[in-house]
Amino acid sequence: MQAKPPRSTFQVLDVAIEAIESLAPIVARIRRHDRDLGEQLRTALSSTALNAAEGNHSQGGHRIARFSTAAGSNAESRAALRVAVAWGYVSARDIEAGEARLDRIAAMLYRLGAKAVTRQQELRLSRRTVGNPLLETTKPSRPARTHPALRECFHHPACGMRRCRAGQA
Repeated sequence: MQAKPPRSTFQVLDVAIEAIESLAPIVARIRRHDRDLGEQLRTALSSTALNAAEGNHSQGGHRIARFSTAAGSNAESRAALRVAVAWGYVSARDIEAGEARLDRIAAMLYRLGAKAVTRQQELRLSRRTVGNPLLETTKPSRPARTHPALRECFHHPACGMRRCRAGQA
């Protein structure tokens, strides 16, 4: 039997790993009935743990973006479990322990600043854009501002790696 790795000080990652460990047999059972759903659940559970860990070592907006991605993957995991119960692949009692851990992860990620868009907010946003020609069209992107002599360069001349082709002429 393999020894478990030491617990980290980042609790969200620890709970995500616990959720994976408790749901692994359930995922295997779901996969026997529906391979795609089982694979999607496995991927979402892994994504929750990996994005939470990445967010822990990120800064600023990237940190919140990773925690938000982890929260989205966590919500996807919960939805996949509900779908599996609805199809009759597993019972609601089978997923209770894993569902409790996923609830805890969702709460932890929320407290860490994950931006979750609720269904009501999503509907409000979609109503604002549908039928409004000003919001449905996108403005053409501006070309990047570069000096005409540098447009053919791959590196800025100041870096010393490569000089501007136009400047060498």
